[in-house]
Amino acid sequence: MLFRSPTLTVTAGTIAEETAAENDVVATFVSADEEGGETVDFTAGTNTDGYYQISGNSVTLTAAGETFVQGGGTLPAISLTVTDTGAQTAVSSDTPTVTPFDDLPTLTVTAGTIAEETAAENDVVATFVSADEEGGETDRKSTRLNSSHLV
Repeated sequence: MLFRSPTLTVTAGTIAEETAAENDVVATFVSADEEGGETVDFTAGTNTDGYYQISGNSVTLTAAGETFVQGGGTLPAISLTVTDTGAQTAVSSDTPTVTPFDDLPTLTVTAGTIAEETAAENDVVATFVSADEEGGETDRKSTRLNSSHLV
């Protein structure tokens, strides 16, 4: 009897960063083998961070995958291997797309204390901290106390 190799096709989808949740489907797969009895699992050495789990003919996010995506991470390729009863294999992989969410930057201003009689030009009257989750520079503008503000 001639054993033919099994077949496997992985098709990854798209997931939104801000709504990613555990058990969300990030890929589907179709496997087939003329002899039947095939098993599908992650290809050895892949999914080492545990972002994915197999559920039926779907690959879904784990809690770790949800946290990674919501933190702005780009998911790695999903690589699966199908093995038939004759120990023949086939491998297929695809990479899910994560649609990023542009979070608003944050700004914290802390007012300082200044004495009325000793106020001088260029005195620091407040400090601020700005941040942007996506990285990069935030556009910063400041106002300095100058002699026109003194009475």
